[in-house]
Amino acid sequence: DYSIASGAAGQPALFRSIDGAAGLELVDGVREMQILYGEDTDGDLTANYYVDAASVVTPDAVVSVKIWLLLQSYEDNLASNPMTYTDIDGITQTATDNRLYQVFNSTIAVRNRVQ
Repeated sequence: DYSIASGAAGQPALFRSIDGAAGLELVDGVREMQILYGEDTDGDLTANYYVDAASVVTPDAVVSVKIWLLLQSYEDNLASNPMTYTDIDGITQTATDNRLYQVFNSTIAVRNRVQ
């Protein structure tokens, strides 16, 4: 399980928990994380749509995964105006503070599922 919570430095951070054990802080400064799973519904080995884990209809049809991270700077007031960024749905968002933000995203093919 992965989650976002306040880390040791007081910043939001990405944590990993295994079998209910206390989470291990992996990366600090991670404000948001989203993971979507691409399902192939027509057998062409290409995702027809992306959904969250709870909405996957056929797990064996998942051929790719989209990972989206929003990272923030430690310090506020580094930007003269609130920054804008594009979320995983392609919608432009405006920050509520003057921190620096960077979006990282990647679409990854599931091994042995695509050609």
